[in-house]
Amino acid sequence: MNWFFGVILVLMGMAVFGIVPILLGAIAHKHAVGDAMKGTRQIALAAIFLGVFWFFAIPILAIPISNSRSTMGEVSVVPTLLSSRTIQAPASSVNFQELAKQHTRNLNAARGSLSSGNVSDAKEFLMSARGLRAGNSEIPEDLRKSMLDEERGVDEALRRVQEAQLPAPVEASAHPVVTAVQPGVGLVMLSVGSQQGVKPGDQFTISRGGEYISRVQVEKVYPDMCSTRVVKAHGEVKVGDEARPHTPASSVPDIVTPSVPAPKVKTGNVGETDPFNDDNKQPTPAAPKEKNNSLGETNPF
Repeated sequence: MNWFFGVILVLMGMAVFGIVPILLGAIAHKHAVGDAMKGTRQIALAAIFLGVFWFFAIPILAIPISNSRSTMGEVSVVPTLLSSRTIQAPASSVNFQELAKQHTRNLNAARGSLSSGNVSDAKEFLMSARGLRAGNSEIPEDLRKSMLDEERGVDEALRRVQEAQLPAPVEASAHPVVTAVQPGVGLVMLSVGSQQGVKPGDQFTISRGGEYISRVQVEKVYPDMCSTRVVKAHGEVKVGDEARPHTPASSVPDIVTPSVPAPKVKTGNVGETDPFNDDNKQPTPAAPKEKNNSLGETNPF
């Protein structure tokens, strides 16, 4: 379309500035007769000359003008593309800067939570920061590396806080110790099990610094530990308390004088059953039929 309009304009210029002056000059020169019209004839000749000049000059001048316009059109496209790229580039950099700021804010919040001992909140802030970094694949490599280094620092601080919050290990002792306690249900875990000969039903005395705390009874036995239940409480059981096997008082044998054997005791009350009488008869308060002296001989007198 531009080429078509250019041809139309050239033809119009040739007609207005070329053909019209030539025709007018020719007509004027034809009718100017005599010496009195000599000046008119000269003007007519000048008009014809100018008409001829512009008739050939207009198309010749139109060619470089059209070329220059096409060149200017191509050149104008380049600045447009460059300007669009220039406008978009700062927008991308601003997005990356905002992303880096948000990433830093999350990590600072995680550090603040760690300073107060709140591990759960610190983990959430750290995961948010990692999500910002991993969720955008267009982040420049240097910025991504910087964000990753900051995350590693917070991760290391989180690990140290978690290690500091772990319960202190129970020191080794010559006797079994309490490894865990659930006061609400009276459950106590001891550091001995079937490998040390512990059986369900065994009882242990819990003490702390030589002071009696409570007595527990074994319910479940594992190779190197056992679970017990408090059967008699005198104080609160804590992790690290010593546990010693409990020996019931009834299992300790009575001390008997060795010089005189202990006689069998018979129940002398009327109405009670003699445990030593196989017939389960009522005992009689009668005296023995005969008495023996100290040598075991019968007294004839």
